[in-house]
Amino acid sequence: VPRARAGSLERERLLGSLISATDTSIVIVRAPAGSGKTTLLAHWAAVDRAQDFAWISLDETDNDIVALWRHIVTALGTVAPRAAARATQLINRPAPDVAGKVVPAILSGLAEWDPAGVLVLDDFQSITDQACHDSIRQFIRGLRLAQRCTLVVSSRTEPTLNLAKLRIEGQALTFSAVDLAFTPTEVAQLLARHGVRPGDAVPQLLADTNGWATGVHLSIDRVSSTDPERHPSDRRDLIHEFLVEE
Repeated sequence: VPRARAGSLERERLLGSLISATDTSIVIVRAPAGSGKTTLLAHWAAVDRAQDFAWISLDETDNDIVALWRHIVTALGTVAPRAAARATQLINRPAPDVAGKVVPAILSGLAEWDPAGVLVLDDFQSITDQACHDSIRQFIRGLRLAQRCTLVVSSRTEPTLNLAKLRIEGQALTFSAVDLAFTPTEVAQLLARHGVRPGDAVPQLLADTNGWATGVHLSIDRVSSTDPERHPSDRRDLIHEFLVEE
């Protein structure tokens, strides 16, 4: 589980919803790069002592059904070895049958996960393979019965996981870019943490960034800096560099 970035704010209004989502099969956190998705989930893992967290930071090498589930089984095995024992044997066989044997073995093993836990799939936009998506949908269907695990999918794009029924049943919780946008209260708290009196800075900062987490942090870093050589264009250059890299 990654650590939250230094100086980041524990966002109580969002953390409260996550911590109370114990009966939820899946949590979707969908927002563009730099919106604070990973930071929010890292804070959740740090403060929620009632649940174990298995975390996977996905990339293009996981865009294969066997590679994806080998990664998932390994992550589960680190926090719930009994729950992942049978699946570990199956996924390490030559040409493993993921849909027919590995996923059912994980779902069966979840009964051994005590206390119940959270499986985080971060950067899910890296997964575009149809077989991978089908297997995750199969896993989600099984979670409704197992009720021992909450799946968290964090993505820059809308995951194609057919969640309409779960949303209707109240089994899916979604956080969008609008939800992750910093509020005036949160911006004021961050300014105070950096030794800056909020004053008129809050509405101007929100107007400049629309509450986008990376923009907020870079703006606060600029206004709190004591470096006389810093220029407002520095922030724009950093944002441009961030977006190009992402």
